[in-house]
Amino acid sequence: MVFFVRNGTVSADVFAQISAEYFEEFNKRYGSHVHILDWALHLDEVTPHIHERHVFGALNRYGKLCSQQDKALEELGFELPKTNEKKGKYNNRKLVFDDECRKLCISMCQKHGLNIDVEPIYGGASYLEQQDFIIMNQQKRIDEKQAILDGLMMRIEDVNAVVEETVDIAYEKACEVVTERVKEETVQHDVDVVKDYGELLQKQPKEKLSDSSKSVVSKVVNAIVSRLEKAS
Repeated sequence: MVFFVRNGTVSADVFAQISAEYFEEFNKRYGSHVHILDWALHLDEVTPHIHERHVFGALNRYGKLCSQQDKALEELGFELPKTNEKKGKYNNRKLVFDDECRKLCISMCQKHGLNIDVEPIYGGASYLEQQDFIIMNQQKRIDEKQAILDGLMMRIEDVNAVVEETVDIAYEKACEVVTERVKEETVQHDVDVVKDYGELLQKQPKEKLSDSSKSVVSKVVNAIVSRLEKAS
């Protein structure tokens, strides 16, 4: 998730305060099933913005907490947008959850007296400033890598299949760039994200992730990083 404001429209102090209040309320509402990993305020670019990462968790049939987005949202009470239709890419609980998060963020901004656009603006990348597009493009890649790594924990037994599929997807996404500058920045960002997740998994206690599983995770992460670096 990324929060960003137009340059000069909101001070860094106000932006940070709004974000802190948002995450506090977010934890109160969804913290039982949605766990914030970290968030950081970036002031060293043209457009001030915040990056936030979270994971969805729910107990499996063995009573262990694991990454299960749809089940976590279901247990939080989120329904499908179209309850009479089949669940799919355009009909899932994540869409409803994202909409609720957006409404919460808007309410926090309004509480601080900010005059903001409450309706989404559609029109493609040509309607965005260059830096805004870079930020959104990077966040899209982070979300894609999050989905890849979530699936990795569930499919760790089939190492060869995980390596082949994950590396191919990471390679394809790394090649989808707009300019050489965006490509270099995004690939390096992706490498850092993958390494971060690899380190996070290596720090898991043995009762959650065995040494053999950690060894497999290390091989997969190294393969992803190697392919991403070659793509640049």
